[in-house]
Amino acid sequence: LYKPTYSYESSEQYKKEIDAVREKQKQMILEKTAVYCSESWTVGGSLKEGAKLTDKAIKLTLRAFNGECDSIIVKVKWNNYNTMKERIIKSFEAINKLNETSKVFIPEQYLNLKLEELKLTHEYHEKAYEEKEEQRAIR
Repeated sequence: LYKPTYSYESSEQYKKEIDAVREKQKQMILEKTAVYCSESWTVGGSLKEGAKLTDKAIKLTLRAFNGECDSIIVKVKWNNYNTMKERIIKSFEAINKLNETSKVFIPEQYLNLKLEELKLTHEYHEKAYEEKEEQRAIR
């Protein structure tokens, strides 16, 4: 059974916290720490061309991971949180494994922000459902 991590009073508080986590993700992207390359590459002997190639690989990796996470987070429900969490972790592992040769990696810090977003979204849906049930009981 899922045990809630957060105990906010309203679904609005969950929304604010989700927004805060997304801001942290954006900050990591802006600081270029959401995905990084552990090596400098040259293409045709040019470091500049290697940097272009690396930037494109980083953008592709970021788009792939964010796209998968977004599609997973949208589908989280009361009964599938653990399955969705595992999917995000598997996606993280698979994308990092595919990028081993190019030395482009998603750090665990970014993964943890995505998992936190998933958890908050799940608990937000639970709280919103609870609030609707309370409103129905009043009527």
